[in-house]
Amino acid sequence: MEEQEVQDLVSSIPKLQQVPDAAAFAEPDYWLWGGVAAGVLLLLFAVVWFLRRSRRAVVLPPLPSPAEQAVALLQALAVELPPLGACGVRVSLILRNFLAGETQDPALFETHEEFSRRLDSLSGVPESCRLTTLRLLDDLAALKYAPHQEDSPTKARHLIDEALVLVSDIEAARREQPEEKEPVSV
Repeated sequence: MEEQEVQDLVSSIPKLQQVPDAAAFAEPDYWLWGGVAAGVLLLLFAVVWFLRRSRRAVVLPPLPSPAEQAVALLQALAVELPPLGACGVRVSLILRNFLAGETQDPALFETHEEFSRRLDSLSGVPESCRLTTLRLLDDLAALKYAPHQEDSPTKARHLIDEALVLVSDIEAARREQPEEKEPVSV
């Protein structure tokens, strides 16, 4: 082939136009944008809901006072009514827990002998209730450390009732006492 023929052949080949951009033929993707918008709205809703929920004040019921705890435990003990020795031990523990919580007296953490020898024992108990408290704790200690005794449901019930009366008397006397205010320094 000659050069002229080659030229004719090349010139006979149509010239290709530039390839058009495919984006010109694509339709807008409404579903994709709608999904993105819905996702953003859902995320925004979730954030607002979480913030509103976390701002709500969590209101817990108040913890029962030491007196309320002691009364509940003594009433449960009255229903159970264990043998006299076990009843004495449990009433003593309930009273000592009450004294530790209500008057910050360390009676719960002391033996009866340590408690009896301490000069400031029961100093947090109102004066009108100190003798009754001391007498009941002495009776309970004597019962705890006594040799084997007969089981007396009547005496066990009496100890529980005495403890209930004592707890309510201490609570009432503490409410009647004026609050001690700290001196104001000038």
